[in-house]
Amino acid sequence: SVPDADRWLRDERGAWAAHGYVNWGPVNVTAEYVLSEDFSAIEKFTAPGMGESPEAWQLEAAYTTQLFDREYIFAMAWQESEDALFLELPERRQSVGASTALDEKTTLGLEIWRDKDYGVKEGGTGDRSNNIGVLLTREF
Repeated sequence: SVPDADRWLRDERGAWAAHGYVNWGPVNVTAEYVLSEDFSAIEKFTAPGMGESPEAWQLEAAYTTQLFDREYIFAMAWQESEDALFLELPERRQSVGASTALDEKTTLGLEIWRDKDYGVKEGGTGDRSNNIGVLLTREF
């Protein structure tokens, strides 16, 4: 049984967060890290699947280039979480993606990612999944 993540997210909870990025011409690298405060023994007892202190990090690299008279952004990312099963985050995600502007207010993107769930001993399934998403966004 996994705890109610909505209830946990509504409660005030202390956390540390760090975010940084670096640009080298057409290359952009972003790193993010979030660590929640430790949970009490009572919280862990009443909410199976909740670890000591949930944390997650991400490292992403993106490259912008011109192809066929259009600007494209190609990106790849690595994400991991720990003690965050109750938030329904995968333990690990690897992804690649590409996007381009179709006009001033419309963007088309494609993303492919592979998730690895937490192991059975940790309350997860241990499964891996391959996913693909097509995103069409419009500003208004």
